[in-house]
Amino acid sequence: MTTHISRRALVSGIALGAVGAGALWRAASAADAPITARDLAPGLTLFTGAGGNVVAHEGPDSLALIDGGSPAQSAALLAAVAERFGGKPVAALVNTHWHLDQTGSNDALGAAGVPIVAHEDTRRWMTTRIEQSWNGPVFEPRDPAALPTRTFYLRDELSHGGATIPLVWTPRAHTDGDIHAVFTEANVIAAGGVAYPRDAWPVIDVATGGWIGEMLDATRTLVATADAETAIVPATGEPVTRADLEAQAEMLDTILTRFQEMSRQGMGADDMLLEGIADEYAGQRGDPTEFILTAWDGLWDHMSGLRAF
Repeated sequence: MTTHISRRALVSGIALGAVGAGALWRAASAADAPITARDLAPGLTLFTGAGGNVVAHEGPDSLALIDGGSPAQSAALLAAVAERFGGKPVAALVNTHWHLDQTGSNDALGAAGVPIVAHEDTRRWMTTRIEQSWNGPVFEPRDPAALPTRTFYLRDELSHGGATIPLVWTPRAHTDGDIHAVFTEANVIAAGGVAYPRDAWPVIDVATGGWIGEMLDATRTLVATADAETAIVPATGEPVTRADLEAQAEMLDTILTRFQEMSRQGMGADDMLLEGIADEYAGQRGDPTEFILTAWDGLWDHMSGLRAF
């Protein structure tokens, strides 16, 4: 099975082929920073520099990892984890979604017999040949050892080191298999690809089910789960706060409303960019072109899917 981004008879459709895949895979192609570790809370450590953020939960005799960095950095990451925790074994790995910067250690840990937990749609994408755009990267199915061994649909719990860690699905946001892990006592959420700092645009992977409406709903879910002191760990970058996610939700709501209003006037994504649909956010988040083209494409796909029923 191969999945393709649908294209529109618009200039923006062509532009997305050249631009839209960039945000998704920029981190994978860039040189990774040195791997560093810092404590988020007692028993909870954040590793950065492995392509994607990795959160380690330490139990008395073992570790549980939320995400596993990129394939290129997996060996260095696992060595850093072993050094940090005196060689304690990894007892479980959770994938917040299918992207390579989150699932790069699946091969090594899966081959060693470590249980891998993910949403069912994450496993599905990992068994699928994925084409992100006309001239974007192609992702082949993963080796069997890398596939999640335990999947769920709505909600699950990971028991580790005496703690119960809820795993919650937020459908069709960044991808259609996004989950986040809630460390209640530590007041930390490992949010994967749903959370972004205020100086970045959210990334919506249209090819594997993401769209702006559910990205908004997923952001609101995280806001409702967090409080003012919660540390929210995104897929990449520094931890963010509930206030950051409130700003993200406000932006997504505004852009989605403008999409709806301007499309009723017969406008497409290019027209909306010319009208400055996201100008007030550009000073902080940067050039909105990539986000608007991708988000519009995902909205169109979503509405086309609804019309099919």
